[in-house]
Amino acid sequence: MIDIIDTRDPRHAAAYTLAAEHFLSNLGGYSGEELATLINLDEDEATPEELTKRRKIVLWSIFEDGCHSMDDPYRYVSDLIEMLALDFLNFEERFKEAQQGNTEVFA
Repeated sequence: MIDIIDTRDPRHAAAYTLAAEHFLSNLGGYSGEELATLINLDEDEATPEELTKRRKIVLWSIFEDGCHSMDDPYRYVSDLIEMLALDFLNFEERFKEAQQGNTEVFA
């Protein structure tokens, strides 16, 4: 079972990008690794260039409007993306096991 996303791994990056499409209006044209880095920026430590790149990533308005004023909507969405990406990867693993005859993985 996979419990950490490593967007340097092409499968993980693809799962992260696929999951991000469920929560972002615009991915900014970034790869899964770039998305993960930009979404998880610490605004206090980010360079102006990084913040400009981050602004190309557009969250659904429900996340922008629904987050408490003290919360970072990007950080909140990042958690959702990571959980969904992990679900995609773990489903894939379980599906492969089922194809090999281990039918108990979906029990």
